[in-house]
Amino acid sequence: MSFYNGLKKYRLKKGLTQYELASLANVGKWTITKYETARRVPSEQLRRHLADVLGVTYEQIMDE
Repeated sequence: MSFYNGLKKYRLKKGLTQYELASLANVGKWTITKYETARRVPSEQLRRHLADVLGVTYEQIMDE
């Protein structure tokens, strides 16, 4: 899998909507949509931040 799959998996596991995750991560809702559908690639710093927000390690979210 990939970051995109991991992001969605852990977001759903935490029971968050895309809007809620976007709000927690201080990004737009459409940004999360684009990340989950692989239409946009976040920076490494933002990938790490999203992992922190979801309560998982960077490695976990990248390995999915």
